[in-house]
Amino acid sequence: MESVESLSKYTEINTSPATYVIHGKLVIEKVPSLKKKTSFPGIFLILINTTIGSGTLLIPYCFKCGLALVLIVSFILSLVALWSLFMLIDSSLVTQCKDYPSLFEVTFGRKWTWIMHVWIVLVLFGTVIIYVNWCGRLVKHIMPFEGTPWDSEVFWNSMTALFLIFPLTIFKSLDMLKSWSGVALFFILLLLSHAIYWFARGINEDGFHPEKIVYFEINKQLVSTFSVNAMAYDCHCNIFGAIDIFERPTRQRLRGMTALVVYASFFLYNLFGLFTYLYLFDDLGPGAAVEFYPISNWFTKITVAGVIFIIVLGSPMMVWPTRNCIIDLCFAPPLLKNDYRPVSTLTWILLGGGITFLATLGACASSNIVFFFDLIGGLLTPGFVFFLPSIFYLINVPQIKWYEKVFAAFTIIISIGATVVCTYQVIRGS
Repeated sequence: MESVESLSKYTEINTSPATYVIHGKLVIEKVPSLKKKTSFPGIFLILINTTIGSGTLLIPYCFKCGLALVLIVSFILSLVALWSLFMLIDSSLVTQCKDYPSLFEVTFGRKWTWIMHVWIVLVLFGTVIIYVNWCGRLVKHIMPFEGTPWDSEVFWNSMTALFLIFPLTIFKSLDMLKSWSGVALFFILLLLSHAIYWFARGINEDGFHPEKIVYFEINKQLVSTFSVNAMAYDCHCNIFGAIDIFERPTRQRLRGMTALVVYASFFLYNLFGLFTYLYLFDDLGPGAAVEFYPISNWFTKITVAGVIFIIVLGSPMMVWPTRNCIIDLCFAPPLLKNDYRPVSTLTWILLGGGITFLATLGACASSNIVFFFDLIGGLLTPGFVFFLPSIFYLINVPQIKWYEKVFAAFTIIISIGATVVCTYQVIRGS
């Protein structure tokens, strides 16, 4: 094998049969991918729908620690997330690995790969819990059953998981959901339009009250800001699935795609958070921002229904990689499997149903959504989306420039700091 002289020589994921040697280790033998390829806009819609979803709804609550402070934290973490995605892409191009477990095995050896599988399952399973919690919470909010026996989050968590989320987990390919991603993006824009509408209406009816604006305040919402924003730009696990079906997955196109997703997410997140905060101010609580608008308003009802659609569509996209990781761990070593998952349809469906069922139990155990964000977004996610990509990059990518090492080190520091602070918040109580 020709020696690696620079990263620029690796311009596209190679799926033809070949054997690769990384640091003297025989690591992989690839087979041609038979999966249908997807265009740049199609991949963008899939990733933007996966990225935006659970985190969006809690962004306005984070603004209670200060408008300027939230924007600074969000911007810094968006840059860190983008750089970590760049490091994942470069590591994937060099090693020819197309998932976290393969990268982990190349970096640390096969006997430790189970750690990566368990980590992925915990992070993504926790995200599914959050999705089920949001979905049941919002369906309950929009239904006219207040004060009746049906006015229960446990009931609606169970119903939405059984009849809305589980049926979408049956598909064996994300292609089945891609055609609906454009509709989800429309509803995301509707969510922003709803916030702008109420902001403008509030100014027209009551005037603007700049004295209510808080710019900097150190409080418990600041910790939640780190955990929410750590999850807000998390499409890291799904980036590999996107690479696998991406047309011409060159380094430039992959970086451009991830940059567009992160920048679009930052823009949508903070515009929604800003306009919502400037209307609701102290009325914001630890829940979905749309819960604090008058539900009797027709525009609010449509918007809440749209948000439910987004969450329902995003849930199987979290179940999908969770299930794949369990299958890899139990049925096939990640570096030796083919592009298809070697399980029967029944096993596939039962695993999806089991993940959804257990996530529903977790969602029913507590209605404190901030706790789940601090636990998953603060305790588990920073290491997954910031720390590990830095390690993969530093070990596997040759001839790294000094400032790239500095960026990687900074990412590691951010990861450790966010994990420590959010862990303290979880132990203390959200």
